[in-house]
Amino acid sequence: LMIISVNHTKKRVRLISFPLDLYVYIPAYRMNRINVAFPAGITVAYPGGGFALFQDTMKYNFGLKVDHYALVNFNGFSAIVDTLGGIDVTAASTYTDRRGKAMFTVYAGTTHMDGATALWYARARYASNDFDRERRQQEVIVGIMHRLLSLNALADIPGIYNTLSQYVQSDIALDMITPYADLAASVSPSDVKRVTIGP
Repeated sequence: LMIISVNHTKKRVRLISFPLDLYVYIPAYRMNRINVAFPAGITVAYPGGGFALFQDTMKYNFGLKVDHYALVNFNGFSAIVDTLGGIDVTAASTYTDRRGKAMFTVYAGTTHMDGATALWYARARYASNDFDRERRQQEVIVGIMHRLLSLNALADIPGIYNTLSQYVQSDIALDMITPYADLAASVSPSDVKRVTIGP
């Protein structure tokens, strides 16, 4: 679960990760893991649906106003990375974990990953915890950002939007993205401040 905070005026981007096992109060529902808020909104027919309950959950617990959402499932995530021709992920430290029936290692430094590898790296949990997984997920997101910029995606925002929208469920329309093209061009992925919610 990541929140991307974009300040267009100050040309500042923040990436904030929340552990999925974080227990919070979900309004009109009960205490539960934070990632339950969206589906619970659908289950209990919350006014405005799943996203509305997620918005109210973030506002109640953290004072954060979340304006939009984007959801991607595992197959879609893997397909996005493969559609981009793979991504280069810079790992802060070496990570070894089970992948299928064997052990697999990503070494500290930059590794080119296809969709299946990026998905495994972002989700693996047997040899780590939720907090380490947050770091790895952010490394993958930054890898996707680097790849989009290297493909000059900003020159064809409608094309890349149409490609990615096959795999992403969102309330973000194309005309909402285009005003941010200048910001995307002026902010390098290395300028994006990454924050994680720790213990």
